[in-house]
Amino acid sequence: MSILRIFNPAPVIRDHYGTLWYDSQHPLGYMLILIGVPLLLAVIVGQFLTVTLGIVGFLTAFFGAVLALSARSWFNIPSIGDDDGERKSAALNQLRRSAMYAVLLGLVSFGVSALIAAGHFITRQNPSLITEIQSAVSQQILSLAMTAASTVLIFLFLHYLLTLGVVLRWLYLMSEAGSL
Repeated sequence: MSILRIFNPAPVIRDHYGTLWYDSQHPLGYMLILIGVPLLLAVIVGQFLTVTLGIVGFLTAFFGAVLALSARSWFNIPSIGDDDGERKSAALNQLRRSAMYAVLLGLVSFGVSALIAAGHFITRQNPSLITEIQSAVSQQILSLAMTAASTVLIFLFLHYLLTLGVVLRWLYLMSEAGSL
């Protein structure tokens, strides 16, 4: 599995969720926890919390720092020997797939938060741009765009934290098996 696969996200997503779906005892639970709960919380919180430049700056820094740490850690995953058991091999494969997905998710999250931060920064530097946008676009569309940006950032933040939890679970299973 090469780190260059990150440029084609389909196999990374398929490997991560496919293994969780087909090889786990509670596949629906994983999907609900990883996707459903963050989406529900993001929709609820996104209705009341408007993204400010401070929140976007924090999330951009958070995603950038965790991306740097998770991208480096993917290379430190040990290899499995021929004499190791099937359980160790399966745990290692899922650890690799989850770590690769965490790197991809971190990259996407960092890009989205940086894009929204750039939009905030540009509009803050050019107050005339805000009045032009408000005169060209209806208030309902602007409100919907801000709510959507808030919801996306909150979802990515929660989904990323839960994905890191899955990676930590597989790290724990690897340490219990004596492979780390």
